[in-house]
Order: sequence, then structure tokens, then C-alpha cells
Amino acid sequence: MAEFCVDFDNYLQYLLNLPGKIIICGDFNIHMEKVNCPDTKKFQNILTNYGLIQHVSEPTHIHGGTLDLVLTRSNACDSLSISDIQVVETTTSSDHFLVGFS
Repeated sequence: MAEFCVDFDNYLQYLLNLPGKIIICGDFNIHMEKVNCPDTKKFQNILTNYGLIQHVSEPTHIHGGTLDLVLTRSNACDSLSISDIQVVETTTSSDHFLVGFS
């Protein structure tokens, strides 16, 4: 986890210096619902330091856990309007649910 956080921090340093709006989506395998977990705290601190917000608020894995995230800038000038987030169980062999939004 420590190596991922360093790599993600470096990536955000580069990405957030570019102009324009950003959206980062994916399976982070970090249990965001476990707010007292050290790994979650470390990751949340990175998001806060870079002015990012996480939009998914319900479990995205068949065994529970909010692991699949949608991240955008929190700054009103640079943010994207994310709405109607839906987490839908899929009929595939994946152990993750589909996360959709508009």
C-alpha cells in the first residue's frame, strides 16, 4: 500500500498540473467505508491534499466494501458535475459491481 500511495501521489502531482477538468475512475482496492483504517486514512489524505473528492458512497464489491471510486477536483472552477451514481450488480464473473454516473 505504501508504494501505491507514493506512485499515486507522484501521478497526481503530474496530472493536476495539467489544465482542464479531470475524472479518475477505477478499482483502487482500498476500503473507503473503513474510515479508521490506516490505509484508508493515508489515501484520503492524498485526495484531500490534492483537492479531490470521491463520489461513490455504497459497496461496489460482492463481499461489501467501497473499492471502485470516482474522483474529481473539488474546486468549483475545475470540478465536473457528477450525479446519478448507480452501483449495479453485473451478470459477469466479476466480483465487482458496475459503477455508472452522469
